[in-house]
Amino acid sequence: MIRGRGLPEDFGAAAPFLDTLFATKQSVVNATAGGELVEFTVVNDYQMSLLFMMLLLPLTAMFKRRQFPFLALSLGIIAVMTIYFAPNLGLPRIAEQARAAEYLLLSFAVGGGLYFSLLVVRPLRYFYKSYTKHLVLMMTFVSLVTIISITPRWIDSDHFIKHTNTMEYNDIAFVTYQLSKEHRPYTWTTISYVQSYPKALGKGFHVNAQEFLFRYDPDEHYLKVGGTQWVYIFVENVSHPFIGMDEWYYRWRSDIHEQLKSWIEYYQMSHDNISIYLENELVTVYKIDNRDYTRYLEKLEKIQKAKQR
Repeated sequence: MIRGRGLPEDFGAAAPFLDTLFATKQSVVNATAGGELVEFTVVNDYQMSLLFMMLLLPLTAMFKRRQFPFLALSLGIIAVMTIYFAPNLGLPRIAEQARAAEYLLLSFAVGGGLYFSLLVVRPLRYFYKSYTKHLVLMMTFVSLVTIISITPRWIDSDHFIKHTNTMEYNDIAFVTYQLSKEHRPYTWTTISYVQSYPKALGKGFHVNAQEFLFRYDPDEHYLKVGGTQWVYIFVENVSHPFIGMDEWYYRWRSDIHEQLKSWIEYYQMSHDNISIYLENELVTVYKIDNRDYTRYLEKLEKIQKAKQR
């Protein structure tokens, strides 16, 4: 297979403004769809105080002997803040919010270090007794360790367990594992994104969601999926916000799941063999009893064998 070299089809979350600058494929999609997604950040009082302190950093450079490094870091922090709050300021979206938030947190850490240098380390230099400086620094270190120790860890929260995954929700993997225990091998088929394929391999069948939408009509009498007795359709109620390598492959994830919902609604109008297997705020799994189709296939097989005799 020959691959062309040059600009990618789109830059996506890495740098949305480059799509417009280089007129990539995504810029055409944005134009036809009426524009790209814009996210606004609601700023609370605590964040406002942090932003105000960061904006004051360039003014504090005058109290430093080496003003240029301090001023350069201060202006860099302000640049990151501008990128993150660009939609609020009416500016083009330079980076996706989740990506910019990582750099914003890093810039706040750098800003905190600059204030610590200005308000703690510098005044300590004027103390004549060296043990006083060491005592204050030790107390500061102990205070930081204590705060970190007593602060609840985010990774232990329910929000982290539910929403932080690699490329799919935990419920999808759990249900696929349950199906392999409930059914005999190769009697069930899952309809979902490609990440479920290795979990069903050797135990059941898997059809990619995009292929399913293209190939199967909800108005047909039989759902001719793999000739299995049971079919499970995985629908994400909240599209998984996958961010990482090759994330542009999953750019249409929300659209595909909306089409799956429409497909199921049409199927329910003419069929009564579909039910909900699992439902929560993130995922809904639909179960289709496809045994009528497997019995139909068995009858066809018997007829063909009779003709051969």
